[in-house]
Amino acid sequence: MADYWNDAMSSWICGKNVEYWFCDNLPNDDCRNGHGESGAGAAYNPIVGHNDGMTSLKMYSYDQINGPGAAIIYSDANCRNESWTIFSLDVN
Repeated sequence: MADYWNDAMSSWICGKNVEYWFCDNLPNDDCRNGHGESGAGAAYNPIVGHNDGMTSLKMYSYDQINGPGAAIIYSDANCRNESWTIFSLDVN
């Protein structure tokens, strides 16, 4: 997949049942080390914050009702640029 959009992605939109991690590093990177962007549930980012440098995508199933709660944090007030997901802790 990287051959089609390597270093060319400038925005993203995802549905409610997906957890997503866009990596701007090596293809085998797990995207969870500050080298990309992430989200969970229905969201979009009209301006990617890593200078169109995304290289790979990791997608996982996400259940917004029965799974952990998630909040997407953006680097600016207009919900764009760098984005990261924060998941709630299971306190049971």
